[in-house]
Amino acid sequence: MAKVSVDTEKLVYGLEEGIGHSRTMFSALPTEYRLRYSPCGLVSSAIVEYLKGQETPVRQVISSPNLPFAPEMRHVVPLVGENGDDPLVIDASFSQFLGYVGISGGYEEQTKEQVFPEEKVIDFVLSEREMVVNWLTSVATQFHSRNRHPYNEFGWDLGSDPLSAAPKSTIQQNFAKIWNPTNFLPWESIPRVQQDGQEVAKYIPREAISIV
Repeated sequence: MAKVSVDTEKLVYGLEEGIGHSRTMFSALPTEYRLRYSPCGLVSSAIVEYLKGQETPVRQVISSPNLPFAPEMRHVVPLVGENGDDPLVIDASFSQFLGYVGISGGYEEQTKEQVFPEEKVIDFVLSEREMVVNWLTSVATQFHSRNRHPYNEFGWDLGSDPLSAAPKSTIQQNFAKIWNPTNFLPWESIPRVQQDGQEVAKYIPREAISIV
């Protein structure tokens, strides 16, 4: 497979701008949280539509990791490359999984601390997914040591979630399931999601993703 280059700064800008101009409910989110909370189907479809416009081989898959605390959770990601290649995964909605350890916009608002990592988009060759899982696990465990468990006005502990007190090995095992290709099936965007993705894709700058 030809090497795919992702300019994450351009891609983040384009996706956030596009979501803000979309007809979806996520357009009302503050810019800094649009990729933290917009659904995987929307951002994945936008990336796919952008790459189709460049005639770059891309397909979508849906992961069913069967997490014990969220068995209904599904995750859609684009795979860049021909079938049979070791594809590049571009994931612009991975931030949602940090909610399992207590990292959220609500936590940041309540404490005035930045707890999300700076990264909003990650890209990795599928065969090297372990490096991403290890990084995400590290983000989670580092947050454990600074989790202040703030309460909101409804008395909810904003730092308490299914993995907020889990050992490193448990966090790692669960994150690994999300991008394990044995849990993948082909997925096509439903018409409304595809249309929203097409609208968002218009705002992604040229060469945000390119073949080099």
